[in-house]
Amino acid sequence: MRQALSLDKSRQTQASATLSAALCGDGKLAMQSASELSKKYPQDTLIRDVFAPLSKAFVALSAGRAQEAIDAAEPAKPYDAVYPASYLQGLAYLQLHDAAHALGAFQSAVRVNSGTLQQAFAPFRAQVFLGLARAYAMGGDKPNAKQAYEAAFAIWKDADADLPMLVAAKKEYAAL
Repeated sequence: MRQALSLDKSRQTQASATLSAALCGDGKLAMQSASELSKKYPQDTLIRDVFAPLSKAFVALSAGRAQEAIDAAEPAKPYDAVYPASYLQGLAYLQLHDAAHALGAFQSAVRVNSGTLQQAFAPFRAQVFLGLARAYAMGGDKPNAKQAYEAAFAIWKDADADLPMLVAAKKEYAAL
């Protein structure tokens, strides 16, 4: 985040760097930055409804506060085609061992991101299918779990074989 901001201090870079810090587990920096952005740009819709809430939600999720993450991500759901609110809520429901709600959240993320805007959501696309697979598996639906794992693997076909998330997914798939 600091390197990006040393090159560009625009509002968009600040907002993206804030969300990146939250995604990467630097909750303190993310929350400080989100607070500053919210004060500096109180009328900015994306900061108010997307970047600050999703940053808060990812920080809460990392801290194991799943319900807080679900609630914090809610304002960003209208922007699901570009930002990962439903995906994040799905992860939180998995933390809560709530297969039905996790399944609904991941299905929503797949549905909303299967159209023309899917390139904007591309960094999370494989992870959405992985979450969907995990929700199906948690709910005992092995055939659909396998199908969702296979969709994730198809997206990751060119990924590094030692990618930790991919390695874990392959072990989970083999255990079905």
